[in-house]
Amino acid sequence: MSKKKSSNAEPKDKRQVSLKMYSIGTVLILLVIVIVANILIENLLGQYMSFDFSVAGQNSISETTVDFLDSLPDDVNVRIVGLMDKPENYNNTPMRYIVPLLDDYVKHGKGKISVEYVNPQTYPSILRELDANNVYDLKNDQYAICYQGKILVVEPYDCFTYDQTYAAQGYMVPTANAVEYTFTNAIANLTSGFSAKAYFVTGLQTDDSVQLKHILSSLGIDSEDIPVSDSFEIPDDCDVLFLNNPQTDISDRVMSVMKNYIEKGGDFIVAVNFYNNVTETYPHLNSVLNEMNLNIDSFVIRENDPSYALDQTGFASLVTSASSYTQFANTSQFRASYARPVRAYDNPRSYIKTDAVLTTSDKATAVQIDANNNIRQFENASVYNICMYATYEGMIDAPCCYVFGSSDFTSDSYISSYGYNDANVQFIRSCIKDVSGLNEYNSLIISTKPLDDYSIDTTKVTSSNVSVMTIVFMVVIPLALVIAATIIYSKRKNL
Repeated sequence: MSKKKSSNAEPKDKRQVSLKMYSIGTVLILLVIVIVANILIENLLGQYMSFDFSVAGQNSISETTVDFLDSLPDDVNVRIVGLMDKPENYNNTPMRYIVPLLDDYVKHGKGKISVEYVNPQTYPSILRELDANNVYDLKNDQYAICYQGKILVVEPYDCFTYDQTYAAQGYMVPTANAVEYTFTNAIANLTSGFSAKAYFVTGLQTDDSVQLKHILSSLGIDSEDIPVSDSFEIPDDCDVLFLNNPQTDISDRVMSVMKNYIEKGGDFIVAVNFYNNVTETYPHLNSVLNEMNLNIDSFVIRENDPSYALDQTGFASLVTSASSYTQFANTSQFRASYARPVRAYDNPRSYIKTDAVLTTSDKATAVQIDANNNIRQFENASVYNICMYATYEGMIDAPCCYVFGSSDFTSDSYISSYGYNDANVQFIRSCIKDVSGLNEYNSLIISTKPLDDYSIDTTKVTSSNVSVMTIVFMVVIPLALVIAATIIYSKRKNL
């Protein structure tokens, strides 16, 4: 009796194959749904579902900026053009502080602010479109802030403060995020119609003034250098002249030109110190300042009041603003080191008005130090001025000036060490606004932000934030899972 050979092949289970194919198909469909939903939600609801709860608010503009944008007329349209491809992967670059924050300007601008990215290498016509006459010399990788034919250029580099100790060695180490500080002030200055030009006298071993020029730029004030020479002249478009920490006295030529500048109503800011030039008496500079009834003495101030002194020598101390200048910063006390006294001169012209701006305690003394560091202290405890203001009363377009006996308000080393939020920096910023006339246009005070501070601030969680997150996590996601589970169950049940 013969037997049939049994086959080694197992019969296929059609139900198992169907389940397998359905599972694979379901996973693929789910992936497609997730990707499409993510794209749609990002494009349609992204601005409403993005929250910044960090203390520093790295990706969010402050209430000050929001209020300012709300105050702009509805017909204002500020166009911010990034002359580059829009950065996509910017996580470990400085652009991570800029790109998301500009998106927040658009969100809160309500149509008044637009941001776009156009690479001039791909679309060269964008440069002609923005700046047909090449007035602003636009270049790749800049931001052009445009309003009614005027442009303010922002370099990403300018959106941060840097440690000047490392900068001197060729390393740019950022110390603070000044993105909002830079863009908000630029928008404010463009929309106000304000414009001004500052010049820096150079060639006297003066401070490089890099940080001070950044402050001017954020205020909408262009700046250039005027090197000292036999043909030295102050251009007619000069609104503010700076002499920042000269280590040597000005020449006869500069003295004569500056006196003529004052006669024409020119405004200026002078800052000196004692530390690097103990033997310099500045006779020519003082001759200029005497025209404003001011004088810088060749002493250094020593603070003997323990509540004012910041070190054992007393050469670094706190100084106090006079009552008329308390609104210049958010405090009335400031740092000053190796300061020379600034005093009223004996100019008899009654129309010259002088003000004490920053003063020591009444226990401070004047100290004389020679080139060999021999100290001679005078028994002259008194209140000394380390900053004074002067102007001509009763004169249209009268000259005015601030004269500092300490460079702790204007030097690169100080500003980079303490940042734009420091009281001294706020104070010099207010002085600049005052002499340039900017106070009439821009009263905004925007703070810089510490870098990489993402600690949570629970006070930023609003009811609308909670509502959106509750709907997403308690309704939308659970409902989507229930629908998916129902569909899968019904399909599997019928297999």
